[in-house]
Amino acid sequence: MCWNMALAVASTAIGYSAEQQQAQQQNAMYQQNALSANQSASEKYAQEYTALVQEREKAADEKMNLNRNTIEARGKATASSLNEGLSNSMVQTDLQRQGSSQKAIVTSNIKAKEAQTGAEIEGITAEAQNRINSVQQASEPSLVASIISGIGPTFIAEKTKTTKRKDTGG
Repeated sequence: MCWNMALAVASTAIGYSAEQQQAQQQNAMYQQNALSANQSASEKYAQEYTALVQEREKAADEKMNLNRNTIEARGKATASSLNEGLSNSMVQTDLQRQGSSQKAIVTSNIKAKEAQTGAEIEGITAEAQNRINSVQQASEPSLVASIISGIGPTFIAEKTKTTKRKDTGG
């Protein structure tokens, strides 16, 4: 009985140690995967925000050009209307309206780009979380469960042998 129990204890200890090592390796893979997913997401965030900043700069330039063009058109209209006797205020109002309308389109486009970037960022976040969740995190093995499953059957088998020997007188 003593040798069988010793072997069961040794086997249980080795098995428990192997389960612990496997859990640690699995958790290390989980941590590495999470780190990699977050780094990738950070790089994608940077790309999205860089693109948005560039779009904003482009929109600001476009608005400045529209302002300049509107001012030039109003100046030309003023000079022309004075020579032709047209109503200067109506022409000026129309030119101002056209410039404002074009700037509103630019503003609307940049707001749509900002909303799109927000949606892209949410998608990147979800993608990173899905990637992290794709690797299972391990729980540490239970020492009590290992002892019971490793030594328990040996103990019961030895106890059964001892009981049979007593019953048979052997």
